[in-house]
Amino acid sequence: MLIQFFRDQVVPLLRKHHPEPIRREIFGAAAEVAQLLGWSAYDAGRHGVAMRYFTPR
Repeated sequence: MLIQFFRDQVVPLLRKHHPEPIRREIFGAAAEVAQLLGWSAYDAGRHGVAMRYFTPR
Protein backbone atom coordinates (compact mmCIF):
# COMPACT_ATOMS: atom_id res chain seq x y z
CA MET A 1 0.00 0.00 0.00
CA LEU A 2 2.86 2.37 0.81
CA ILE A 3 4.55 1.72 -2.53
CA GLN A 4 1.31 2.56 -4.33
CA PHE A 5 1.07 5.83 -2.39
CA PHE A 6 4.69 6.60 -3.27
CA ARG A 7 4.13 5.95 -6.97
CA ASP A 8 0.76 7.69 -7.23
CA GLN A 9 1.20 10.65 -4.91
CA VAL A 10 4.87 11.30 -4.19
CA VAL A 11 6.61 10.65 -7.51
CA PRO A 12 4.37 13.08 -9.47
CA LEU A 13 5.19 15.81 -6.92
CA LEU A 14 8.90 15.18 -7.40
CA ARG A 15 8.56 15.69 -11.14
CA LYS A 16 6.80 19.07 -10.89
CA HIS A 17 8.54 22.41 -10.66
CA HIS A 18 8.34 24.01 -7.21
CA PRO A 19 10.09 26.95 -5.54
CA GLU A 20 13.34 25.80 -3.89
CA PRO A 21 12.15 25.79 -0.24
CA ILE A 22 9.08 23.73 -1.15
CA ARG A 23 11.15 21.45 -3.36
CA ARG A 24 13.48 20.69 -0.43
CA GLU A 25 10.53 19.85 1.81
CA ILE A 26 8.99 17.55 -0.81
CA PHE A 27 12.28 15.74 -1.42
CA GLY A 28 12.84 15.41 2.33
CA ALA A 29 9.40 13.88 2.80
CA ALA A 30 9.96 11.59 -0.18
CA ALA A 31 13.24 10.42 1.35
CA GLU A 32 11.44 9.55 4.58
CA VAL A 33 8.82 7.53 2.68
CA ALA A 34 11.58 5.75 0.75
CA GLN A 35 13.28 4.90 4.04
CA LEU A 36 10.01 3.47 5.37
CA LEU A 37 9.66 1.42 2.20
CA GLY A 38 13.17 0.08 2.65
CA TRP A 39 12.65 -0.92 6.27
CA SER A 40 9.28 -2.45 5.46
CA ALA A 41 10.89 -4.58 2.75
CA TYR A 42 13.69 -5.56 5.14
CA ASP A 43 11.22 -6.53 7.86
CA ALA A 44 9.34 -8.65 5.33
CA GLY A 45 12.55 -10.54 4.54
CA ARG A 46 12.93 -8.94 1.11
CA HIS A 47 16.52 -7.89 1.68
CA GLY A 48 17.40 -7.40 -1.98
CA VAL A 49 14.50 -5.00 -2.41
CA ALA A 50 15.39 -3.21 0.82
CA MET A 51 18.98 -2.75 -0.33
CA ARG A 52 17.78 -0.90 -3.44
CA TYR A 53 16.01 1.66 -1.24
CA PHE A 54 19.16 2.29 0.79
CA THR A 55 21.73 2.32 -2.01
CA PRO A 56 22.37 5.74 -3.63
CA ARG A 57 21.99 5.86 -7.37
